[in-house]
Amino acid sequence: MADAIKNLELRNEELRPAILTGLEHVAALHRLQLNRAAADQAQFSDAFTSSLASVNTLLAVAGVVCRIGAPPVADIQIVTDTSGKLIRRCTHPAAHKWDMNGSPI
Repeated sequence: MADAIKNLELRNEELRPAILTGLEHVAALHRLQLNRAAADQAQFSDAFTSSLASVNTLLAVAGVVCRIGAPPVADIQIVTDTSGKLIRRCTHPAAHKWDMNGSPI
């Protein structure tokens, strides 16, 4: 998971370890959720959604933004794409997307 944020510029660098820990939890819960019976998936889905929200809050507090599009800069969030993979996406009207290794999608 360290590669997932190694190329992100953080205004508050001291939050990098917390973001990495949060991403590890997100990834683990994502894997567990996919491998559960339907009856258990709802609880794992709630835990996954909560952990994802925590990481995205940390990214916002750390000052991670997309500078690719027209001003103003836009927040970058971790989300799942249509196939269920974790990706990074900015909140520009025409969103920029990257895989978790930082490669543009």
